Amino acid sequence: MTTLGRFASAAWLAFATMSLIPSAASAQGARGRFTLTHDVRWASTDVSAGEYEFAFDPVSNAQVLTLSELGGAHRGYILLVNATDSVKPARVSQLVIENRGNGRYVSAMQLSEIEMTLEFAPPSHLNATRTTNSSLQSGQ
Repeated sequence: MTTLGRFASAAWLAFATMSLIPSAASAQGARGRFTLTHDVRWASTDVSAGEYEFAFDPVSNAQVLTLSELGGAHRGYILLVNATDSVKPARVSQLVIENRGNGRYVSAMQLSEIEMTLEFAPPSHLNATRTTNSSLQSGQ
């Protein structure tokens, strides 16, 4: 192989490798921890009380929130985000929990670090009373 051919192959390999490295923008998602003091319904999933880690990537094509239980059964959840709102939420990240009949439902997650609110579709057949839980620790 000629010197020019080797150089072209090395340049192509370097280009191909650089194109596979994720951009800095995609690394700027929201991450953190929180504690649920009660069992809740979240999207279409029942989530038990406990300590959780979460992650959300706002530039991803799939609008999903991932949850990982830190203790107990170490369950993991992938929750579909119904809508996002770029209006700046409260100064602290928080969960918005609605009381519905004899249960609780997460209707929104306000993420102050990325100035975004994630909205989750509530059950339509029950009346709701809205409360907030500001126990999110973001940026971890």
